[in-house]
Amino acid sequence: MDSSTVEPLSVAVQIGLRVPVILIALAGVLLALLMMRRLGALAAILTAAGSLLIAADQAAQVVWVLHLRSMTSGGDLDIDTFNSVNNAYAVADAVMITIGVALVVASLLLRRSPDGAAAVTGPRALAGSSGRRSLGAATARRLRAPASGRSWTVAVARRSRAHAAARRVRPGATAGLVRPADRARGSVVPGP
Repeated sequence: MDSSTVEPLSVAVQIGLRVPVILIALAGVLLALLMMRRLGALAAILTAAGSLLIAADQAAQVVWVLHLRSMTSGGDLDIDTFNSVNNAYAVADAVMITIGVALVVASLLLRRSPDGAAAVTGPRALAGSSGRRSLGAATARRLRAPASGRSWTVAVARRSRAHAAARRVRPGATAGLVRPADRARGSVVPGP
C-alpha cells in the first residue's frame, strides 16, 4: 500500500466531527441550569461545569487541529516545536476531558431523589439515614403536603407503626408513658 493514498482527515471534517459534541455539551449546560430545582443546586452546578469543560475540550481540539495545520502549511517546520505543541495540546485535552466527566459523574451522586430530598449514596441509601427502613417517597410526600385529613392520618399511622417497629416497642405499650393530663383531655388515642 502506497503512503501517498492515505491522507489525514481534512480540517473541515475534523471540525465537523467536534461541532455536534460542542453543541450537545452546551445543551447539557443549559439543561442543568434549567433543572436546578429538580437536581439540586450542587448537582446542577457540577453538571453545568462538567458539560462546559467537555465543550471547552472539544473547542480546544478544534484550535489544536487549526494550530497544527498552520504549523505544517508553512515551509519552515521545526519538528521539536511541532512535537512540543502537539504534546501540550494532548495533555490539556486529557486533563479537561477527565475533569469534565468527573464533574458530571459526581453530580449523579449528589442529585436529588424524586421526592425532593437530597439523594443519599452508599449502603444506607436503601435503609434510610438511621439504618432503619424508611417510610417511602409516597408517605413522605403525604407528610409534607396532605391532600386531606385522611391522608395525613394514614401517613402518621404508618410512620408511627414504622417507628414503633424500629424501636421494637408495641404501639399500645407507649400509652403508659403519656401524662395523665393529656389522657384526660382526650388528646391521646389508646393503642390496640
